[in-house]
Amino acid sequence: MVCENDTILLSINTSDSVIWNTGEVNDTITVTNSGFYFAELINSFGVSYFSDTIDVEFYEMPNITSSPIDISCYGADDGMVNLTVDGSLDTSEYQITWSTSQSGSTIGGLPQGTYQYYYSDDYGCADTSTVAIEEPVSYTHLRAHETEA
Repeated sequence: MVCENDTILLSINTSDSVIWNTGEVNDTITVTNSGFYFAELINSFGVSYFSDTIDVEFYEMPNITSSPIDISCYGADDGMVNLTVDGSLDTSEYQITWSTSQSGSTIGGLPQGTYQYYYSDDYGCADTSTVAIEEPVSYTHLRAHETEA
């Protein structure tokens, strides 16, 4: 299993001519898509034979959706974030850790700020992104603008 957006190198160590089922004629090919890969080898006498077939499967990363809940009033620290990991894929076991040192798909007690999460799973695949928690404008700031008008 290879993680989405990664690549894998397939290589044959031989002095014979190599023609991969992709049409490439190198000893080594770079694979970026799931599929079956094999090579036809032709020796110096013109005799051809085939390598074993290799099944390469790229694991599609799940879609991760964030649902931030902004702070209720200026200066509070009651923001929350919930992450939803798309369950339609084989997500295996996964872990989510946050820049706050919290773990899990939901974190709370957050002041205004940007929070980074790290997704990793049992396939060894990983992803990271950020979520912003906003706070409303302070009442004092609003009153100052009203008196200026």
